[in-house]
Amino acid sequence: MMTRMAKLCFLAAGLFGPTVLAQVSIKVDGGIWRVQTAAYEAVVDEDGCFTNLRIGGAEFFKSVPRGFPRGGYPYQDGILKLTGVEQPEPNVITAKSDKASVRYEFGPDAITWKFANPTAKPLLFVVVFDLGVNAVMGEAGRFAKPPVTKAWPTTTWFRDKANVRISGGTRVWGPWSGNHQVWQVDIAPGQTGVVQLKAGAATEMEIAKAVQTATAPPPPPPSDPVGPMWDLKKLSNPPKTYPADEFKGDGVRAVFYDGPPYEGRPT
Repeated sequence: MMTRMAKLCFLAAGLFGPTVLAQVSIKVDGGIWRVQTAAYEAVVDEDGCFTNLRIGGAEFFKSVPRGFPRGGYPYQDGILKLTGVEQPEPNVITAKSDKASVRYEFGPDAITWKFANPTAKPLLFVVVFDLGVNAVMGEAGRFAKPPVTKAWPTTTWFRDKANVRISGGTRVWGPWSGNHQVWQVDIAPGQTGVVQLKAGAATEMEIAKAVQTATAPPPPPPSDPVGPMWDLKKLSNPPKTYPADEFKGDGVRAVFYDGPPYEGRPT
């Protein structure tokens, strides 16, 4: 008769396939879970935090052993310490508390994070990047040198040529604690969230652009203006406007106007 553990292993092998399971190695040592595939290495600590992600031997997350920050971690009025870290399936690690639960699913070159927020307050899962992460690609193929603040749900992070694409986020922001970059996903009260990471997802062209972005010198400081700073005649010409009838509000007349797209923060 099959034991319960044998049945679980049999079902997992049927679900994920022997090839996938053979490419993912998970070993636990003193409460530290170490994951290794041909594409990446990861560490889940005994408090449920995703403390390390290495791709091509390069570390992407910033983590201080027994300290702060913790790489990738749940946050609600402070870092949440999860308990009951388990390996319910050959390629899965789970952890939970009364305020959050996480499920880390590991594939040959990709990782899926699943979160649940059983509370009545917002839950965050944040990642603090190592300072060696020196370029990011966001929406519409825009590149920037971290730290940046953007509402980008999908981002690709580069440390030289090593890279990881993260989909399902809420925003990125920084600098934090010096010059660190932070990635964040919000999980609403009573809701769940899914985030996907893929190692080595960037194309050769994207890698070349990232290297160029990371190594570009900072722009020179602006020189003192010569003559009037503003062309008041040009600025006094109002832009062309068009009615925006679909936007309605009491005391408000919405319009579209000609002009370059705005990127930045309101002043």
